[in-house]
Amino acid sequence: MFRARVRRHPDAVAVVFGDTELTYAEVDARANRLAHALAGRGAGPERVVALALPRSPDLIVAELAVLKAGAAYLPLDPDYPAERLAFMLDDARPVCLVTTGELAEAVPDGAGTSRLLLDLPEVAAEVAAGPGTDPDVALDVRNAAYVIYTSGSTGRPKGVVVTHSGVAKLVATQSERLGVGPHSRVLQFASPSFDVAFWDLCLGLLSGGRLVIVPSERRVPGPELADYAAEHDVDFMILPPALLATMPEDCTLPAGATLLAGTERVSAELVARWSPGRNMFNAYGPTEATVNSTLGECPDDPAPGSTVPIGRPDPGTRAYVLDDALRPVPAGVTAELYLGGSGLARGYLGRPGLTAERFVADPFGPPGGRLYRTGDLVRWLPDGRLEFAGRADDQVKIRGFRVEPAEIEAVLGGHPSVAQTAVAVREDRPGDRRLVAYVVPAAGAPAHRDEDREREQVGEWKRLHELLYTAVASGDGGLAESFTGWNSTYDGRPIPLDEMREWREATVGRILSLRPRRVLEIGVGSGLILSGVAPHCESYWGTDLSEEAVTALRGRVGGVPGLAGRVELRAQPAHDFGGLPRGRFDTVVVNSVAQYFPSADYLAQVLRSAVDLLAPGGSVFVGDVRNLRLLRTLRAAVEVTRHAGEIAPEAVPELRSAAEQAVRWEGELLLDPDFFPALAQSVDGVSAVDLRIKRARHHNELSRHRYDVVLRTRTDDVPDDARQARELGWGTDVADLAALAERLAERPPLLRVNGVPNARLTPDLEAQRALWPGEPLPEAIDPEALWSLGEESGYTVTATWSGDAADGSVDVVFAAPGVDPGEVYRPRGGAGAAPSAYANTPSGFRDAGALVHALRAHLRDRLPAYMVPAAFVPLAELPVLPSGKIDRAALPAPDYAAQAASRRPAPAAGPARLSDRALRARAELLCGVYAEVLGLPDVGADDDFIELGGDSILAIQVLIRARAAGLTLSAGDVFRNRTAAALAAAASTGEEPAPATGDTGGDVEEPLVRLGDADARRLAELPGGAAEVLPLTPLQEGFLFHTLVDEPSGNVYVVQHVIDLRGPLDAEALHRAMQAVLDRHAPLRAGFVRLDDGRIVQAVPGGRVAVPWREVDLGGLGPAERAEQAAAVAAEENARGFDLERPPLLRCTLVRHDRDHHALVLMFHHIVADGWSVQVMLRELLEFYEHPGTADAGTRP
Repeated sequence: MFRARVRRHPDAVAVVFGDTELTYAEVDARANRLAHALAGRGAGPERVVALALPRSPDLIVAELAVLKAGAAYLPLDPDYPAERLAFMLDDARPVCLVTTGELAEAVPDGAGTSRLLLDLPEVAAEVAAGPGTDPDVALDVRNAAYVIYTSGSTGRPKGVVVTHSGVAKLVATQSERLGVGPHSRVLQFASPSFDVAFWDLCLGLLSGGRLVIVPSERRVPGPELADYAAEHDVDFMILPPALLATMPEDCTLPAGATLLAGTERVSAELVARWSPGRNMFNAYGPTEATVNSTLGECPDDPAPGSTVPIGRPDPGTRAYVLDDALRPVPAGVTAELYLGGSGLARGYLGRPGLTAERFVADPFGPPGGRLYRTGDLVRWLPDGRLEFAGRADDQVKIRGFRVEPAEIEAVLGGHPSVAQTAVAVREDRPGDRRLVAYVVPAAGAPAHRDEDREREQVGEWKRLHELLYTAVASGDGGLAESFTGWNSTYDGRPIPLDEMREWREATVGRILSLRPRRVLEIGVGSGLILSGVAPHCESYWGTDLSEEAVTALRGRVGGVPGLAGRVELRAQPAHDFGGLPRGRFDTVVVNSVAQYFPSADYLAQVLRSAVDLLAPGGSVFVGDVRNLRLLRTLRAAVEVTRHAGEIAPEAVPELRSAAEQAVRWEGELLLDPDFFPALAQSVDGVSAVDLRIKRARHHNELSRHRYDVVLRTRTDDVPDDARQARELGWGTDVADLAALAERLAERPPLLRVNGVPNARLTPDLEAQRALWPGEPLPEAIDPEALWSLGEESGYTVTATWSGDAADGSVDVVFAAPGVDPGEVYRPRGGAGAAPSAYANTPSGFRDAGALVHALRAHLRDRLPAYMVPAAFVPLAELPVLPSGKIDRAALPAPDYAAQAASRRPAPAAGPARLSDRALRARAELLCGVYAEVLGLPDVGADDDFIELGGDSILAIQVLIRARAAGLTLSAGDVFRNRTAAALAAAASTGEEPAPATGDTGGDVEEPLVRLGDADARRLAELPGGAAEVLPLTPLQEGFLFHTLVDEPSGNVYVVQHVIDLRGPLDAEALHRAMQAVLDRHAPLRAGFVRLDDGRIVQAVPGGRVAVPWREVDLGGLGPAERAEQAAAVAAEENARGFDLERPPLLRCTLVRHDRDHHALVLMFHHIVADGWSVQVMLRELLEFYEHPGTADAGTRP
């Protein structure tokens, strides 16, 4: 095929590498010369030639040369460990290794393998002197083309031998389904040790197009790769999902190009980002079927969290979804995928047993045909596409349950805050196997506005604020000083009261300067602004999404004389303007709430609606806006503050990574100042944007990183004075305050000073320089010094951000009395950009701890408890192999202690502490027990045992250790009280005085279980009442605990016995015998009931309890179908649980095979019978069946 392309277009460009271009004729001639040299070294059909070459045209030429010589090439990645390379060379036994002098050092010697170093002068001369014609080689399509090594389940790599027969189906796929042809420019991104590189070769050179090789230094997710693709007009790419997911938001790929993503699960979110404007396909195919087997065309807007199908089989490929008996299953049924066709590989090199296991006889094709058993679980969709469901051999066993990690990954991937996920089983301590979820949080703007997700985020903030305002309502700070929750981002401590008062006074003063009379405040909260502004107004309306805030504020306002009659409060979210009078308000206040909005589009919607409510000439005040330009500076300062002390050089990369991660995962909405001028251009009626930094003498995050904006609707003409301002540059025209005072002494009407370094930000900028070294900081000025200078000089001062600075520098305008400064903020430019271009995309979670909590709850709502991972590890990106697949060996061990700390509330805001010494001592003891059992260095009194990775087995260990330490506890206590503090309160030591019970008289037998009146009434209402109420035995406590923790449906300890019965059988008599067994043993009739105080008891009904019994007749079926249906009945019974409160916890199904063959399926819960009990039950069952009268005899031993 390549020879035909050379003859047809010899002068067409075939290979591109940076600025280097080779034509088809040049590539062909080079490959032929090298092929002759290889043939002279033993290369030929069924021989292997190893290649270890850098990414370059030489690598492509060498691959073609090996194929022209009739041999199969074996790509070696020099970055692989030497041990792995040595194994591959020993296993494949190549006749020759083609490499360079530099790379040869990384490749071990192989027995019988000669070396051809292309950069040696004598070798280069030999190759150059060789003939440029094709070698004369007798080649068959069944000969090997290449050998690719993939990971083996035993840790031993396996070499897949792929023949030339699969090339035809690849070419058919690329031409018929992908439209690849001579016009195509194919990006060669894949590592040569990955089989996709072979398809790249076919796509580029067997289509007559050009192959654009990505240099090594540009094979990174970022502008390096994106710009390279654009520079070379690439229109076809195969890229791994892991790379696409980590491409920065400002990077794009060529519009109109065809993009294939494969090797890993492709998420709907990934498709939503990359499919619009391109032809995107979800590509699926194992190496054993020649690279690719199915293609799924991707939609532009898949539903969030949906599964992206892998599509339909390629030309020449047959796909079967088969059960364990190799029978096709209907659409919608999940089973294993088998592939057939000419593209199947020969098998595994030197592994006949493994080849026979994976390449099985084809029951649907001609004799001798084969199918490849992929090990992948899929299902047919009604429209004929395939949907990937996971790996059949990825199942793991956790605490006795079979778990499919892919199922957990799929559910996690459906959460809107998750971009990528991997679930693994770790055994970091011998015998302690735990599920661990690794998640890459979603970051960056979605392809389309997702209003459903926005509502979820608003709901999350609502829940948070309800809790906050509950605390506010119980405080005593008064209406004007409800500062609960105003904590520093730097250290988490409350911002000092005098600093908060200054902030409030400045904000109130700024609003009052607008001369408000009729005000609407959106996000009124606890009334901090209302208390200062409302007394000066005719009416003051306030809305808040928190009902708790509004209720509490109504109570406070009602206690302030003169306010109650003019204040109207409503509970409704910011975007809901229902019931608010249009044209009534002269001022709308949106203060310190925009950061909680889910998106810039949501904020823009709110502000547009607010402008619509204004009376003519009104204004919208947007206060306390967080500055996006300074986010990295803030996060660097936070990390340096938390580190405390001098930063060692080795600590810098970790702190830098933490700061970058915090920027990426920022949960609040931040706005570049340019957002507001851009918004004003799209909102009718807004005539001016007045954007200013805040007045403040205290330096804190509020004064350093936030600003205020007024959107004005007045149409007053800006005076000429504003356009004739005299301008100076700080550091060039003026160097200090004294020089500036001299300029002001000249009495200009307007003086503007640009680029004044901001002393408020100096500590944060120094912290940023500690992590990202840069130029020394200039001497900075406190903005308040500029205001003081203006007052001394008789000028009004307005300060705003410098539009072209990222370091928080300010521009300052000095206006003489009576002179309007106009709009002082000057955006950087780029007119026409949408407002959302100047905002971040909030992550949807407040911090990593909140994300973990949300994901755990997400899984608990959708999966059984045993499938919820013990730990969640947020990562900036998942580690990947050169092939683009996830490098599971590089996934880090979870830090359970860190997760505990992240969940531990700060002392000031945490739950009530234990009040007496004894309880504190117990809690301390139990903290030590938890830490010992969980393998953690430290556990806090309020850490949740289950969320730290505890399970039912570990909980029993807690119980044992606690009892050994002298605490009296039951398994139920451990389950109900999952923190050390709560469990300490439930425990006793035996030293406390018993509760008074009154004089019972020595002759009255104490009941085994004391019941309150409510408990007695509830038990009496149970079917059959409660003739006996008994405590649980320790063994029953253990079974109950396992049942409740591990499986809410209660079927963890459901036991099944299938008793094979031969000979004639009287079904009615057997039924009566089983009823007699149940009547005879009270424990078999017991149910398990939770009392009001949390204790669980076993209650035996007073009346007769019928044994659940059903009969299934399979006599009309054939032997094979009978066996299948009998197994299905047993499986169905095994899957059903028991309701522990509804006795009996026993049931029977009699399956009739024929007249002389029956099977009794006996089901019971382990809590009512153990192995010894079963023998008694069966012995009595058979005795009562044979001798019905003995059922009424006395109690048996």
